[in-house]
Amino acid sequence: MYFENFPTLYYTLDDNRTGQLVQDIFRRIVLSAEVKNNNVLYELYDIEDGDTPEILADRFYDDPSLYWVILITNEIFDPRFGWPMDWYRLNRFIERKYPCNLYLNGNVSVNYYKGETVNTATGSARILASDGNRLSVINIDGSFNNSQTLYGQVSEYSSNLKTTGTVFDNTPDQIRYYAYLANSTVIDSLQFEDGNEVGNSLDLESVSNREYEIRQNDAKRSIKILRAEFVSRILDEFKKSVNA
Repeated sequence: MYFENFPTLYYTLDDNRTGQLVQDIFRRIVLSAEVKNNNVLYELYDIEDGDTPEILADRFYDDPSLYWVILITNEIFDPRFGWPMDWYRLNRFIERKYPCNLYLNGNVSVNYYKGETVNTATGSARILASDGNRLSVINIDGSFNNSQTLYGQVSEYSSNLKTTGTVFDNTPDQIRYYAYLANSTVIDSLQFEDGNEVGNSLDLESVSNREYEIRQNDAKRSIKILRAEFVSRILDEFKKSVNA
């Protein structure tokens, strides 16, 4: 229902030798300021795990094809990123984003390849990037420290991490930042370690990577639901916009 109202355009890939009419799906539709800022038209709703735009459209409008009304109302143009993840997907996302410790090594990148698995005596890692003579490595199993030797599986090259490795914690439970409870002012780890913790530890909270991602996800849960009696007005405005 959403795209069927969009205008068509002529599209060709071979300098007009052949072509076809396609709908202009790249046209972006937004609500007018009059509608968007009129709180009387909406009710607030907190998205729960399992909710989708289609489910909510069916619940509030008895028509799942009106899912786009909920998305446009909340200016969500890409539900992959604008809609909150359920608990299972969020945890998988966090584990992938913060798998373990990150190592930055110098003067060895020419001997390793992006995507290559590398090993030490106690763990394995994957090459994330190579930039000049610098190598980014992410721990995927076991443990590492700066005194171990890194062995490549593809390149078969070895490098001593004692002189080239710099380790950064990149786990879900690593502290991302600190914040004062009184006013939520954020301070980074360097500021914290520079004396802010002295006499103030009870006034600060620590926020881990996991908690940060949970808060970012939860911030997307509060949305506006257009009241059913006003949907026809939005449909009329939508049709005018796509054909303007």
